[in-house]
Amino acid sequence: MKVVYASRTGNVESIISKLGIEDALKIEDGSETVEEDYILFTYTDGFGDVPYEVDEFLQSQSEHLKGVVVSGDTGYGEAYCKAGDVIAEQYNVPCLYKVENDGSDEDIEAIKKSDCLIMPLSAHEFERRLIFYASPTLTKLKVACIYNLNDLDDLEECIQYYNELLNKKIFI
Repeated sequence: MKVVYASRTGNVESIISKLGIEDALKIEDGSETVEEDYILFTYTDGFGDVPYEVDEFLQSQSEHLKGVVVSGDTGYGEAYCKAGDVIAEQYNVPCLYKVENDGSDEDIEAIKKSDCLIMPLSAHEFERRLIFYASPTLTKLKVACIYNLNDLDDLEECIQYYNELLNKKIFI
């Protein structure tokens, strides 16, 4: 899952770093684009406001938004992490996690263990991965059908037999 983030004081950037996420897209001015499903990591501005650049970004890039993780300061009372609640409500996505400033070790571990960053794949990405991982087995099944072999065990025996012949340089 793609991660997109905004960080003004460095707290959110620190969270991204602690999570070991290297290919995150940083929102600088809101003009950035993303063409895949993503989780937004953001901070809370002022007294519970969505940061300006995040608001600008979401106005044109909310289609693939799947959830939000938000940083805040408990010193702001009811406004603590309120930007996450506002985004969740406005874009009908879950607020996945609320973090105090740059997050404690417990916060980071909880985010890593949660399914915040593991969201369902798009149909296209699922199909791409299925083809990549399943193609060797599917190819073997196709060969087994062509040669009227009963199952993959018969095919494995056939492959092993011909590999041995080729290794001995004995050709039929």
